Amino acid sequence: MAEVEVRRAPDGTLEHRHDGYDGWHPVSQKHKNHLHENLGITGREKQNRRSPSSIGVYSDSQKNPDSKPKVVGTGSKPQWRWDDSMTVKDYLTQYANARPKSASGRVLCTAVNATGWLYRMFRRKLDEKSAQASEQGFEDALKAFDERFKFHGTDDFDRLTVDDIRLIDKDLTQMARRKFEEYGGASLKGKKDPESLRRKAEIRTYVELTRKLRERAEAEAKENMSRRSADSTREPEEGRQLTARDIRERNKRNRI
Repeated sequence: MAEVEVRRAPDGTLEHRHDGYDGWHPVSQKHKNHLHENLGITGREKQNRRSPSSIGVYSDSQKNPDSKPKVVGTGSKPQWRWDDSMTVKDYLTQYANARPKSASGRVLCTAVNATGWLYRMFRRKLDEKSAQASEQGFEDALKAFDERFKFHGTDDFDRLTVDDIRLIDKDLTQMARRKFEEYGGASLKGKKDPESLRRKAEIRTYVELTRKLRERAEAEAKENMSRRSADSTREPEEGRQLTARDIRERNKRNRI
């Protein structure tokens, strides 16, 4: 069976990537010549790849969406309501958006709205390119991570122990620092061209992976400590001979 990478898309659906087809695509997508069947792919494979959003990597357009231009001149002339349900501000706002009666006014509103439509289309194209660049930076970072530590995917991440995380933490931090220096360091700040977005996403991926793994290590360490504490206060089973450790623990509890 071919190697299949599976992840959850931003909209919540599962998508995968495999040989014979370029790029990520929905698991349910059909291919020519029964590609899935020939590769042994059932479409029921479990998720084994993290998505950028799962570790906090977003494109700049996703983090700071620009406000969209408002459509003007589409409303009707408002009628003042005397029941105190309308403020002067509400009335003036609706009046300003009323469709003009003159031909020149309608032409002006049409021109403004057309400009807004062009702006939205332009921003959407830029946002798509930004998202693609950030996605590529995320993939570059995970590829380097896989090559360095010889594993990847949600299942493998979840099987890491505290000792495993301690071993890779230092190297992962150094990977982020080396890339930060290689890509120009602080000079990347504020840049929004695709290459800069890709580089920033790659660095952020290393940083977020380090943070997520440290959180896991701390949580597991606390859980182990609580388990040991519970074991130390548990009375020995009936019929079992007391050990020196049992006696020390019992004397310690009696002194408290």
